[in-house]
Amino acid sequence: MKFMKKVLFLAILSILIPVFHLQAADLPSKVQICLDNVDLHYVEGGINYNQYIIEIRQCYIDNDAESLMPTNWNYDLPEALSNVADCQTEASLWYNEQVWACYKSLEDQFISGQIDSNDYTNKSNACGQGNVLEQFQNKMNQCYDSQQLDSIWDLPVLKNSLETTYSDYNLVPSEAQPDLVACFEQVSNNYDLNIPSAEAENAIAGCFDQFNLKSISNTYKKTAIVVDCAEDSLGVDSLSNFPDLILQTTPKQEAYLEQCVLDKTTPVVAGIALLNIPLAAGGVQTLVYLQFLIFQIAYLFKRKKDVDGGLVYDAFSGQPLDLCVLRLQDVKSSKLKSTFVTGKHGRYLFLPEQGDYLVTAKRDAYTFPSDLKVEQNKNYHGEKIKINQSGDVVNENIPLDPSVKKISALKWNWLKRRDKISLSMAWFAPLYSVGSLFLVQTWWLIAFAVLNLVFLIIFYRLRHKVEAPEFGRVLSADKKPIRNVRVALFEKTKNKLVSYYVTDSFGRYFFPAVQGEYLLQVDKEGFTSVKQEVSVSQENEQKENIKVDVVLK
Repeated sequence: MKFMKKVLFLAILSILIPVFHLQAADLPSKVQICLDNVDLHYVEGGINYNQYIIEIRQCYIDNDAESLMPTNWNYDLPEALSNVADCQTEASLWYNEQVWACYKSLEDQFISGQIDSNDYTNKSNACGQGNVLEQFQNKMNQCYDSQQLDSIWDLPVLKNSLETTYSDYNLVPSEAQPDLVACFEQVSNNYDLNIPSAEAENAIAGCFDQFNLKSISNTYKKTAIVVDCAEDSLGVDSLSNFPDLILQTTPKQEAYLEQCVLDKTTPVVAGIALLNIPLAAGGVQTLVYLQFLIFQIAYLFKRKKDVDGGLVYDAFSGQPLDLCVLRLQDVKSSKLKSTFVTGKHGRYLFLPEQGDYLVTAKRDAYTFPSDLKVEQNKNYHGEKIKINQSGDVVNENIPLDPSVKKISALKWNWLKRRDKISLSMAWFAPLYSVGSLFLVQTWWLIAFAVLNLVFLIIFYRLRHKVEAPEFGRVLSADKKPIRNVRVALFEKTKNKLVSYYVTDSFGRYFFPAVQGEYLLQVDKEGFTSVKQEVSVSQENEQKENIKVDVVLK
């Protein structure tokens, strides 16, 4: 009986195609099978929504397909939104149980001859309607009534819509299912459904319009308005850069979003429930995709109370680092729980369950953890992070050290000799041409000699062009470079260490220039310490490095 129940559920599930994961053709078969199993586990009530997200991530990680994982799976839901998702799933499971019981009863009556095929068909179509549907709607309404979403969806014009049941929804007739599937396939091929866009939501609405499902169609139209307003509020053309946008919203932008939604929803028919689509009617992907839409926008514009994102930055210059891959690992199980790629502002945020965690950071040309232990409260260098309660987050600031390429003194000396050899050879052609004129005087030899002399002058001029060095030097009293000298840069007003450098074999060092007043301190055992004030103006900030030549005695 349990097997038949699964068969019935999967048959109904096939009404709508999966639209949330990447198309099956884009994923390795092992990943797709894993995702399908997790979907089924979720809709059967075996796991809650947060665990569902974790298992989805694990499907990609275990099959070496992490690069194919949509970025939205990187985010753990705030508690209120997670509770709504679990509540909706429970309501949908209850609805499925009722519909299944109705189907089973009718099947027994049909087999025993109590009803004919026409009665069986008509009564089967009514299994999901009437009192069962009304109770289901009430359960879905309670999911919203019991939670403060703390986002744009709390606006009455939207939340009332979420809480209002749809009266015109019916299961799509079996003969119309192929057309609906074809419509969704077309939408899925034309749009990246992992990124909320007004165009995609309106296209989905068009599919429902074809079958006169106006309430659900209007739901997607309202969602399109919210997405459109979110883009206007943030001043972006797309929400594709969602990881960076999460931590950049301001109260002013949130207020603009609310007013925009109020203005644009006026012509839209109200009374639409965004997430109350029974799993039996639309399949797990419908519920998950719609949860994704509402939660992504809610997460983007949710009110942030004393929770700021962590900053990944260059330990020397203090500049934010983009495209840094952060991984959150559970200490006890050693499993990867979440990943995050920083945007141009270098911000990130993890919202894990209770437990102990480690964060690793990886970026080209940088090393983690940083060797620079600056006195800052939230600098992270690879220590264990403990999450004790729901309000705890992982948002430590993470400094990364630029990778230093070691220079071989032997190689440097060879390059200098090679340069002298090339200079000597550059003189050969002009001298040979001039010497030839003593033996033969023709116009073309004279022209050739003049041309060689011109090229020699140009080469010599370019080679000896005086350029300001990009580095400072630490020298001894006899002007020889000193290696392994510690050069520290302090912020002058607070006397706080900003950065440091150890000179190479040629006594070189540098600091990227950042506007401000600094104190440069140079120390080497056996030499007298030197301190020197350095000032960086706004005009010079982008033009040059901090590069003062220092003589130690």
